[in-house]
This record gives sequence, C-alpha cells and structure tokens, in this order.
Amino acid sequence: MDQREFNWAAYYRQAGEREKKQAESLMVKLYAEEKHRDELQEKYDKITGGIAWKSLDVMRKIRSAGGKLFGSGKQKASGADPEKEGASVWADPEICREILAAYEEELAGQMDPYPDWYDREAKTLQENAACTVSADEAQRLCRIISYQEIDAVLEQLRGEKDKGNWPELLLFAEEPDSLSADAPKFALTAMREHPNAVFWYADEDHGTDPAGAGKHVWPFFKPDWSPDTLSGFFYFGSYVGVRSRALSSTICETVCKKEITPRERIYRLCLSLTYQDLFLGESKTGADFACHTPLILYTGKEVPPHRPKTEGVFENTNSDDYRSCGNYWGYETQYIPMKKELLTKFSSYGCAGGSTALRGVGNVYPLKKPEDMPTVSVVIPSKDHAGVLKTCISSFLERTDYPENKVEFIVVDNGSAEECRKLTESFLEEIKTHPMVRRTAYLYHRAPFNFSAMCNAGAKAAEGELLLLLNDDIEILVNDWLNILVGQSLIPGTGAVGAKLWYPGFERIQHAGITNLAVGPSHKLITFPEDRLYYYGHGAVSMDMMAVTAACLLVKREIYDEVGGLNEELAVAYNDVEFCFHLLKKGYRNVQRNDAVLCHHESLSRGRDDASDEKWDRLYAERRKLYDLYPEYEGVDPYYSPYLVQDLAEYVTGKTDPFVDRLDTTECVRIIQPDELKSIGSDQMQLTVDRVLIQRKFRMDEPDILLAEGWCYLPGEDNAMYEAFLTLRASDGAAYVYPVKAKYRYDVCSILSHEKNVGLAGFACRVQKKELQKGIYQAGLLYRHRGTGRELWKESAETVEVQ
Repeated sequence: MDQREFNWAAYYRQAGEREKKQAESLMVKLYAEEKHRDELQEKYDKITGGIAWKSLDVMRKIRSAGGKLFGSGKQKASGADPEKEGASVWADPEICREILAAYEEELAGQMDPYPDWYDREAKTLQENAACTVSADEAQRLCRIISYQEIDAVLEQLRGEKDKGNWPELLLFAEEPDSLSADAPKFALTAMREHPNAVFWYADEDHGTDPAGAGKHVWPFFKPDWSPDTLSGFFYFGSYVGVRSRALSSTICETVCKKEITPRERIYRLCLSLTYQDLFLGESKTGADFACHTPLILYTGKEVPPHRPKTEGVFENTNSDDYRSCGNYWGYETQYIPMKKELLTKFSSYGCAGGSTALRGVGNVYPLKKPEDMPTVSVVIPSKDHAGVLKTCISSFLERTDYPENKVEFIVVDNGSAEECRKLTESFLEEIKTHPMVRRTAYLYHRAPFNFSAMCNAGAKAAEGELLLLLNDDIEILVNDWLNILVGQSLIPGTGAVGAKLWYPGFERIQHAGITNLAVGPSHKLITFPEDRLYYYGHGAVSMDMMAVTAACLLVKREIYDEVGGLNEELAVAYNDVEFCFHLLKKGYRNVQRNDAVLCHHESLSRGRDDASDEKWDRLYAERRKLYDLYPEYEGVDPYYSPYLVQDLAEYVTGKTDPFVDRLDTTECVRIIQPDELKSIGSDQMQLTVDRVLIQRKFRMDEPDILLAEGWCYLPGEDNAMYEAFLTLRASDGAAYVYPVKAKYRYDVCSILSHEKNVGLAGFACRVQKKELQKGIYQAGLLYRHRGTGRELWKESAETVEVQ
C-alpha cells in the first residue's frame, strides 16, 4: 500500500516535470515564431514600400490587359519585337503614369528623405516623448514672446528687482504662431529636469504651405549645448526659452542699451548669458546650462528660396548654399562688432577677428597682449621626410603671425636614415635664429611607429604652456591660424582645439572635426568643395565636436598631463579620438575652429589606413579598443543628431535607404546560360561599375558580403521604364542574377541632364559571400523593360575574387 502510494506520487511528479519542460519548450518556439513573424513583417513593409513592389502592381495590370511581363533574348533573336508586342498595353496612359509616379516618389524620397521621415517618425516621437507638465501649467508658467518684443520685455525686467511675478520661462520666437502647441509643455518639463539650466531649445523645420497643408522640409537637427558653436552662429535658430530668474538687471542693461535689430538683440542676450557663465562662472562644460529637446517643435512658414529640385539637396556636393536658409544666421560679418564687444567685456582679454576664407563668414577670438601670449611647443613626429618637414616648419615661420620668442619646435624621429637625420639636425639648428623661435629640440630614437608614444615623448621635452601636435606634412596657408587656436584655448573649459584641413592643390575639405557615428568616428564633409556653406555652419564656423584630428591639435600642457597624454596602446589610429574622449569625460569641450585653415598632405607619411586588409584589420582592432575604453560613447555624439544619417559624409535625415543598409543582402533570382547571354548582349547600354568587392566590416559579427555599386542608363530612352539586375558571371560562363537597389546619383543627373529619368541610374547590390562558390566573377548589369520584358545586358571589366 505504502509502496503503491509512493510509486503513484513519483509518477505524477515525473509527469508534472515533463509537462513543465514541454510547456517551456513550446514557449521558446512561440517566442521564436513571433520573432520570425516580426522579421517577416518588417521585410514585407520594406518590400511593399519600395519602387519594385509598386511597379509590380503596374505589371499585374499589364498582364491582365494582355501584355507580356517577361521577354527573352530568344524572342529578340528570332526577329520578334517585344516593344511592338506590348504596344497595345504600353499605350495605356494610366499604366505609364503609375510607373512614372512610383519612380518619381522613390526619386523624391532619396533626394530629400525628410518629408517621408517626418510623416513616419516625427509625430510618433513627439507623441511618445515624456511630458510632465499640463497645458494649464504651461499657459501659466511660460510666456511666449516675439523676437520683435524682446526690447520692451527686457526694459520691463530691468526695472524690477523681484522677478517672482514673472513666469518661470520666457519663450522667445521669431514667429510665435509657428511654435508647436506642445512646445511650452516640453520646455518646462526639460527645465524641471535640469533646474540649473538657463536655456531651452528644440529642433525645427519649414513647411511648404503657410496654411500647414504642405510637406515638412529643411530640418534643423540641433546639437546639445554647444557654447562655442553659439559663438559661431545663432544655432538656437527660430526660438529659444530663457529662465526668467537668469535675466539680471546687468544682463538686461547689456542687451537693451543699443538700437539694434530684434535678431541681434536675442543673439546679444544669449551670448551675454553664455559668456557670463563661461568666464565668470565655475562650470567647465555648462552641460546643464542649456537643455535640448530633440523634437521638431517649430515649423517656419517661409521656405528658403533656390531649393534645387532635381540636382540634389543642400547637404551634398551638388547642393546650393545655406545662406538662403532663413534660420541660419549670426555667422555674418555684421555680427563681428557685437561678438568682439561681449567677448572683451566678459573675458577681460583683448579681441581679434575678421572674415575667413569663406566670404561673409565672421570669426572672433580672445587674445592676450603679445608679451603675455603663451609659449607654444610644437611637437612634430617625423621619419625619413626631411624635405617635407622643412616645408612644414618653413611655412610655419613664414606665414604665421605670433609674438617673438614664443614658439619652440620639438621633432620626434623614430629612426630616419642617417642622411635624413643630418638634414633635420642642420635645419633645426638653422632656424634657431628666427625671431619667433624660442628653442628647438630633436629627439631621435629608433623604434616601431607609435604616434602616441612619439607625441608623449615630445610633450615631456616641451617647455611651453601650450602643446601643438602637428603632422610633418602640414603646410600653413594663412597667418592668423595660430592666434585663432590659442585664443580658443583661453576660453575656460576648452580641451583640444583643432584646425580645418584642406586637401593639397584643391579647396576641398579634408577635416572639419570628427563626428562619432554608428559606424565609428568619422570625418563629415570629407572631399566636399570649399565653395559654399553647408548644413547650418558645419565646416564654416567654430563648433563643439566630439573630437578633432591630431594632425593639428592644440591643448594646454596642464590638461594634456591631466589625462596622461595620448594612449600608447593605440599606436596608429584613433589615438586622437581617445584623447578627446578622455577630455570629454573629464568635463572639457573639444572645439573645431573652421576659421583656422591649413593644408594637409594626408597619408604622405604612411599611406591610408584602409589601403589593405592588414591596415583595415588594425583599424578595426583599434576602433574596438577605443569603445572598450569608452563604451558609453559608442554610437553616441551629443553634437550630432541621431536623426541624421550615420554612415555618410553628408548631412541628411537618417532614413535607412535600401542602398545604405550595409547588411541588406539579396538572393539569386535566376541563372542565365552563356548562349542566352550572347543573345541579349547590348552595346547600347552605358555601364559603369564603380566597385565590386568584399565590403569592409565595421563589426566582427557581420557576415562576409559582396558589394557592387555603379550606374547605368540607356541613351535616348525613358530609364524609369527599366529595372536593373546585377549579374555575376562565373568562370563557366553562366551569369547569376541579383536584384539591385535603385540609387539616386546627383552626379549622374548633372552629367546627363539631357537624358530622360536618370535620377535613379545608380545601383547597389549586396550578396552574402556564402551564397557564392569560390572563384572569380565578372560584374555586369541586366536591364529589363517594366512593360514589355525586353532585356539588355552589358558586362564591365570589373571582377571580384571570392575565396
């Protein structure tokens, strides 16, 4: 009896355990299926939202009307004319209109992705954003004031000692009725989260219809608090909130004492409060001095003129100039006197400034008396480039305006050949008599290349108050560059100061600060021409940045020592970025001075980092080490909006276009045998394959992916009526066919303006390497008419080896 009861109890326990495990297994399967469903839904949404799916809707209509969806080369070879076979269908104007509409929608979305992004995401972001202030509180605690009314309001404030009767927040706006109704609520919510903040601001855009029925265009995604950017231009733009208790009688008097324009008055107010905090306060960064809500809470009614419609947007190399953008102002030379006056008033230094290489852009910086200017120790790593080094230092001495006996040169050599060593020693001895030169030093020590170690060695030997890390392939262009960098270093809280670099022989941007993108630290606007103003001051005015390049980096000696110099574990790449990250973590601001312009003969010393697999692997390893040291900064940049694109040099809304997604691969849809290829080959097509290769990895867990990019068109035909496929022809002659992503190419549009609908002539295609057999593949392109199925094929000379 007891034994039987025991056995039954054991049985039920075992049965219960089995059921529990089975339930857990089913839950795991259910979770996996739900995840798979979500992935399929995401892919479905991506497919149905693209031009290919929209074209298929048209194809179904063609098929139901008796037209041919697919043609073949055999039809063409036998004398059949696929164009005529589908002529009855193709004459249908509705079908043509639908194909063209789908094409134009895709083209418009790639030319300017912001309207689509706004409709899809901006409203949702605003709806989901936390807001702890009610509408009634906002009306009571926030007063909205037009820029035109600032003078009267400040005059009233100046006469009141007790500000207790005033609302908590004064929200100044160029066009108050352009503010979102929720702006006061978001402003007060942010100010309560940051009780010491003086300023509040958010992002803005423009509307194509003053009545509010049009599209949203021209977004301005602003950085988090950036006092040095504010010195460059009024980046608050069309509206800014100011805490009323911060408006002392002294500040009000500073702003109200002159007859000036409303814009200059709001700029004067904000700069006065900023300089008061920087020079008279104790804050290094002022990170809590202003709070930024990353939402579009203002839509201007006036759309900037001269918006290009078919030749690109304002953030690419084919763009117009941001001078025509009404909410980009404060950089002009007319604001120089005001900036000088306020900088002198609050800093107690002298002040200098003028127009930069970009006409009409003003810059200002503080300066001490010549005898009080700090000594600059110039640390130059160099090996086997005596002639290059001589050009660098000679141009420095010939074209730099700096006081006498205030510069020392320290050359750090890790093992030049004997002849080069003697030339360097002789040259350094020769320049000792120059009035500017205080002393020279030559540190020669044979060792493997380690940029960080060389800079640190030079810093230890330096005697100056400021350290200037300078590449030996830098050439000086303008005489005020060093005064600008030194002047910026005098502003409290400044960490590393960087100069703007041009490519040699061209007025093209090589360096205008380092932005920390999702793909890693990157140079924005690289190779862009220096003939216009880009996205809201980038590359033109002083800017707070995550990092600046050590090709020309100035920093106070005491700050360099405070963080231990450059990290010698990062021998080649990212050592300057790590240094700047360290400064940020310590509370300093890194500043890019785009008004100090130099020429950099980049990579003359050691070649490009991505020139070989070995160098790319080293670059990846050092980037990984960087983020291991600073995990909090991976993919984060307070001075660059997450809504902007994360892997391009341009400044566009971060819509994930199909051709941009590095991991979006496609599969083979067809194999064309050699005989059929011959029958559809065409010399009529104009094909350029820019590159076909195994793309570089930004993360080690990425799969190996073959990338092909280029452009193609048919002269004299409507290219919107064709869809493209990449072909990879193997050694046996068979071609594997892959769908491509249509890509907007503004350069092609510019060159082929006489051709019809070549805006999406570009293509990009990614194929997982594991889908391909080992061997050498030759890249080509297959063109198929969307209505008749007519096929044309052309092959390029470009090949790729799959190992």
